[in-house]
Amino acid sequence: MSDQGSRRVLVIGGGVIGLSVAFHCAEAGFDVTVVERGELGAATTGQTARVVRAYFPGRVEDSRLAAASLDEYLRLDVVSGVAPDLAATGFMVAVTKEADVDRLEQELDAQRAVGVVANIITAAEAGRRNPWLDTNGLLAAIWSPQAFSCSPEAIVKGYATAARQRGARFLLRTAVTGIDLPAGRVDTTAGPLHTDFIVCAAGPWSGDVANLAGIGLPVAPRESELMITDPVPDRTVIPFTLHLESALRVRRLQESFLIGLEGVPKQGSDRPKWHRAVATEFAARYPRLAGLGLRTAWTGTLDVANGRTAYIGAEGRFLYAAGFSGRGLCQAPAAGRIVRDLCLGAEIPDLSRFSINRPLVSGATPNA
Repeated sequence: MSDQGSRRVLVIGGGVIGLSVAFHCAEAGFDVTVVERGELGAATTGQTARVVRAYFPGRVEDSRLAAASLDEYLRLDVVSGVAPDLAATGFMVAVTKEADVDRLEQELDAQRAVGVVANIITAAEAGRRNPWLDTNGLLAAIWSPQAFSCSPEAIVKGYATAARQRGARFLLRTAVTGIDLPAGRVDTTAGPLHTDFIVCAAGPWSGDVANLAGIGLPVAPRESELMITDPVPDRTVIPFTLHLESALRVRRLQESFLIGLEGVPKQGSDRPKWHRAVATEFAARYPRLAGLGLRTAWTGTLDVANGRTAYIGAEGRFLYAAGFSGRGLCQAPAAGRIVRDLCLGAEIPDLSRFSINRPLVSGATPNA
């Protein structure tokens, strides 16, 4: 796709995806400009459980991107001089249905083939790894050591620093107001910009940005929230734990427990009902912690794609990397390299699973 006259890349979005794209393209010799409507990393990047992991049960292609990203995070401090504060936690999936045990066990070979390290363990072993988890009714668990707590802020700073060191420019507090795709012109509140490649990495606003270019990118903003418990003096380290049936996610955050659950409603009368559902599910799976006070850790908006798998690809000079549905932090390094290779015209893996032209999925899709 690239030639000697096509060396300018304009990245729309300054979250971890856009910054990974900026770093990899600048490293490859492109003239890179990043346009961000607010501050770097201020939208969805920080709205996560602050964990990077390789294994996504039931989602082998998502695991492929995440597993390919971990090595880069492990050497980000060498590239940028900024340490991402990685600390090994491991990731465990608690399974209570026989059909789910069979399905995930059968999938393990495919997961391992894309770089995931994971194996099935007994309920007793799961209880030893996470002593707070109630193992009554637990049939088995999947254990993966490839999970690390991290600092999203440090990762954002690391990529931004590395991109700047390689010549990338940043226009912050600058909104995109129009895109003339054939002319390679992007109109912004700071004036028009001309480029050879336009990369849409605008998180929840990616659909709106793509519409300016006349391209349909089915990414929708969706409310998200994490809860946190009152402190518990016992700082026993536990793996980031997903209860597959309910999609309850729990991890330690200093002396507290950080909790996520599906189905966050918009702000309004339904939000307190959801808070009660979180408390009920948490008490059922972690009865020794029942009664702990719960409060909101943060609320925000995620960029959610149909089927919860990101869109990565190109329509002519318009490239897109959006809709990561809360997985952007885990997949950003690999996504940045793919976008760089699309600009270079290099050989890339099959992206049909990530294409905007893939078949739409009907109904709710659990976010494992």
